[in-house]
Amino acid sequence: MTKEQAKLNALCNACAERAWRLAWHTLRDAHEAFDAVQQAFVVAARHPERLPPGDPWPWFAVVVVNEARNLRRKKRPQPQERPPELGRAAQPESVLEQQESHEALQRALDELPLAEREAIVLTQISGLTHARAAEALGIPEKTLSAQVARGKEKLRRRLQRDDQSISGYLALLPAGVPPQGWENALALWKSAASAAAVPAAGAALGGAIVAKKLMAAAGLAVALGVGFAGGVAVNGHWASPAPGERAARDGAACSPASPGVLRPAGARQDEAPVQDAALRAAEKERDEARAEAANLKQRAGTLEAERDRLKREAEKAQAELAPYKEAEALRGPTFTFGEAGQLDAIREADWKEMAEADAEVQRCLVTIREYQLKGERAPDEVYFKLQENTERVRKYEYRTIRRLPTAAQHNGELTHPISSTNLLATTLKLAGQPLDERQVAEINRLGEEFDARFKQLRESYGANTLRSQKITDEFLLKGAFRDSMLGVLNAAQYAVAVEPKVFKIAGLDLHCATLMLIHTSPVISANSADELRGKLSEVLAKRYTLTEAQTGQLGPALDGWLAAVGGILAPVPAHSLRNYTFEQAAAACKATVALQTEMLALLAPGEAQRSKIMEDVAIFVPRVIKAD
Repeated sequence: MTKEQAKLNALCNACAERAWRLAWHTLRDAHEAFDAVQQAFVVAARHPERLPPGDPWPWFAVVVVNEARNLRRKKRPQPQERPPELGRAAQPESVLEQQESHEALQRALDELPLAEREAIVLTQISGLTHARAAEALGIPEKTLSAQVARGKEKLRRRLQRDDQSISGYLALLPAGVPPQGWENALALWKSAASAAAVPAAGAALGGAIVAKKLMAAAGLAVALGVGFAGGVAVNGHWASPAPGERAARDGAACSPASPGVLRPAGARQDEAPVQDAALRAAEKERDEARAEAANLKQRAGTLEAERDRLKREAEKAQAELAPYKEAEALRGPTFTFGEAGQLDAIREADWKEMAEADAEVQRCLVTIREYQLKGERAPDEVYFKLQENTERVRKYEYRTIRRLPTAAQHNGELTHPISSTNLLATTLKLAGQPLDERQVAEINRLGEEFDARFKQLRESYGANTLRSQKITDEFLLKGAFRDSMLGVLNAAQYAVAVEPKVFKIAGLDLHCATLMLIHTSPVISANSADELRGKLSEVLAKRYTLTEAQTGQLGPALDGWLAAVGGILAPVPAHSLRNYTFEQAAAACKATVALQTEMLALLAPGEAQRSKIMEDVAIFVPRVIKAD
């Protein structure tokens, strides 16, 4: 493959899809768009020296626009085509809504003045800079920028969407399908470009040359009055009749002076030399045309062999790239919903590594739990592996701290739905049980709902909102999201995602919202409920630096807390004190909020004490120790 052929092949692979999208949205006619793209590749093939180094798309987009505009000037206006619609009955509601949005946007785009529509297609759909788009349209950059602004403003008014939404929909606006289908279209474009390239220039023009020479020879024979009697066209080739047939056809006879040379009946003898020479010249022209046709046929065979070789190489390259593409698909995120999904930390995270480390940590915790229930300590190797893989997960945590909203001091980022959904999706892929399109759409919808509700809650808080109240709201919201997300899975996927031995148990279930609490929430343990009351009083006095008088006033608040947690005080073994359930943590959260609210009302705390209570991240979790 020559250097020029390699550049042309790279151009086709890199730009074909974008060129089709640009041509289709410019012309809104599949056949004309196909022709525009093909002609653009032909132009590139004939002028390989113009291909820029690096990304060829900005340059090639200008070529595509020029060819599309040329076609539009030559042809009458045709009814505009629309992208093929999805089968509505089989599509999820979110897909139908998206399709309807695209259709509404397409209608609004079609109604724009041509100049504004072209400017928006080039900049918003095809991604050209304003400078490049202006160059393609042959207008000043300021004029183009004004056209883009006017067009987008009309779209915003028509669709009642903000600028960001309009830009997002335009970037994803679908195009029609090439008339021959995508694979055939790409093959035809490449073939046209190859035929137009410099090494194949003779082959590209050969058909015209042969036809021209054959027509010249035939025309000469007719001018001499011999018609096709001296040589007839059969399937595009010349064939000479037998001498006997010549004499019998149209009263023709052979000249005695030139046996075997055909002459019209009644021709004068003195005309024979001139006619014979002209006929021989025509026959020579015919023979030369035949020889050139044979050469071109051989050249066409060579090009076909080269095409087949390139096809095999492309297939081999695709096969070699497949594992890398698969690995890249596993590495990237499945979900990017809400504001959190736009963070670089989410888009650039290695979710495959995260999912593998997460699974290893979960296995270690299950092993530790099994030894714990037997009253034994797990081997050191288990703890080493636990620490090693925890550090792998923390690489993601370090990039998201203070970037994902949370009221928790620890692990609010890891329990955020943007984290848990991508971990779940990648874990299922690795297990051979990937989410299908319907499931992805539904979980994405749940994520958007969470994001909106969480934002609404945060905006509702004021200066007198306890931090424990914010933590409680976030804890309950995340718990509800996880339940809904798991409800989307089928039985096989659920078995991969959920480990029953530790499901919703603090310190053991990595994906439970209790992860937000385990490092900051003191466990108040005692042998009885009455003893719990006294221990909590001591903890509060020390934690908030209460005076003796204030501590003596805690009675009603302590009684209220004890009543609120009464339903979760079933005795547990000493080794499981910190392994409370999600439901027990939820009760403790609500009881803590009520406790701190009543303390503020009863104690008339000073400014420093009030600040400690208001900003405390602790949730007081009661546990009654089971007697041996």
